[in-house]
Amino acid sequence: MSPVLEVNHLTIYKGADFEQDFQLIDESGNILNITGCQVIAKIKKYPGSKTFNTFDVAILNAATGSIRLLMGNSTTIFLTQGRNYFDVFVIYPNSKIKPVMRGTILVEQTATSLIVPGKRVGDLGTVNTDNLEDGDVLMYNQDAQSLDFVNPDEVLEKASADGLPDEFLNNVADEVDERLNIDFGEY
Repeated sequence: MSPVLEVNHLTIYKGADFEQDFQLIDESGNILNITGCQVIAKIKKYPGSKTFNTFDVAILNAATGSIRLLMGNSTTIFLTQGRNYFDVFVIYPNSKIKPVMRGTILVEQTATSLIVPGKRVGDLGTVNTDNLEDGDVLMYNQDAQSLDFVNPDEVLEKASADGLPDEFLNNVADEVDERLNIDFGEY
């Protein structure tokens, strides 16, 4: 028997709340007592991907290894459509970390995607850190419905696409005049 429970045939609908109950078992098929443990779970498009989302995990009954994986609609909206991979780990009180479950989840596109405004960065969806460089800033990409780290120049270009406000331009001109104080003489 595999040391990790394999679970397949699950579906998440983009923009909808997801919850699924599981009973964790050990490599011998016995119920896993997770009293005093922490359980963490994540989902990613590909097993080797650096980008992932996390599930909330509710421990329903620690003695019987009963858990519930949850993901709100403000997170499912940002999952990548198609087959995705997930895994669940138990962190024991002695800090030992052990995989207990893995599998695939099919993420289905919905005809009507509901976007619920997030109240914290973690609610805003996937954050792509693949090409992260020093000094990059986080910017929302509406077309991809993702958060991407970009060069600050891209933020300035986006902010100035419709022109800069006169107040900003006047402040910059005043600052330049005060700091440089150049006298060109008369012409």
